[in-house]
Amino acid sequence: MRKFYLLYFAESGRLKGFYSELRKAFGRTPEPLLEITHDVMGDFRLSWLEAVDKLGVPVEYYFRDEVPERLNDWLHTHHVALPAVVGLSAAGGNVLVASADDLKGIRGQVEMLVEKLQNVLKTGS
Repeated sequence: MRKFYLLYFAESGRLKGFYSELRKAFGRTPEPLLEITHDVMGDFRLSWLEAVDKLGVPVEYYFRDEVPERLNDWLHTHHVALPAVVGLSAAGGNVLVASADDLKGIRGQVEMLVEKLQNVLKTGS
């Protein structure tokens, strides 16, 4: 993979950190990707930033109102729901790395997502 795109279901803005917590408070499922990468205040978790530095490939972050058109078209064509992690392959095509269900299964654990990304880097898929 040449790059990873982390695509959030939440919309951008300073209150994004509260989005997941508000969902929990009202008995709804938290936004799983936000739960992994951000703290309650909306800042990146230090453990996430340290892990990303060790990956050795760029990571781009987009909230649902910021997803570039070319990537949004790919999501629609491949029926990918947000949140999701998409990789840009060496050949230049997009690959689904983690679906919304995959991210829910990670249950907010930084290490599990990092391990998944590292495995994709090792195997190329």
